[in-house]
Amino acid sequence: MYRLSEVPSCDLSPEDIVMLQGIYDKVCLVTALPKRSARSNQLARFLVEEFRLGHTDEACLLECALWFAKKPSK
Repeated sequence: MYRLSEVPSCDLSPEDIVMLQGIYDKVCLVTALPKRSARSNQLARFLVEEFRLGHTDEACLLECALWFAKKPSK
């Protein structure tokens, strides 16, 4: 992910990172979200936080990430 190294306490396994990176890449592609933008950085943080909250199902995370990317930013 674009700024994954800036996420505090980044204690994800390599497999977790690969999965989250794949979801991030798909969402950026589908929603035409530039990977080097404030919004994509928010998306990366959102994905990591959702994962840490226990939402580890890839399909569920993808759906949530698509919702997040499409909702208007504040």
